[in-house]
Amino acid sequence: MIKERVYHPLLIKELSFSDLTNHKVFNDGKTVDARYITGTWTSVSVPPNSYRYVIIHGKSGHYCAYVEVLDTHPIHYMRWNEISDWIPEYLPVNGGLTFADDLDVEDGDNPITYCIGWDYAHSCNHNKDITEMEIMEDICRAIEWLEMVAKRKRFTCPTCKQHTDKIHT
Repeated sequence: MIKERVYHPLLIKELSFSDLTNHKVFNDGKTVDARYITGTWTSVSVPPNSYRYVIIHGKSGHYCAYVEVLDTHPIHYMRWNEISDWIPEYLPVNGGLTFADDLDVEDGDNPITYCIGWDYAHSCNHNKDITEMEIMEDICRAIEWLEMVAKRKRFTCPTCKQHTDKIHT
């Protein structure tokens, strides 16, 4: 189980929502304008993994956060509803997992592609200013969750209930 943690500000990459700039984002077959920032978080696992993340501030006025899933990860290229079938542990971020798909966000010469994500447009977020720290803590929790899932040796197929060492869809 993932523990709730308080992250010291010095552990978090210095970024500011004022750094959000307009870019083109390809999502769900369409190109849209969005304000976003990207960053990289290196895990404390052995060996360490570097996870890229994206924070988008959409035209609707709310934030969305995404963490790129490494291509060697067991859930790579699964749909969000398939992930919850295979992984019983809840992703401990604001509102839970609401996205798992290609995002195609520019990040230098290497675009960020397949990501898991969540948003800050839930009823619990109304009349509340979402802080940079809250979003970065969710990004850290998502990376810890990805690391936990990657270490798993056995999975239970949601259809046949058999144990397997690999996820199949």
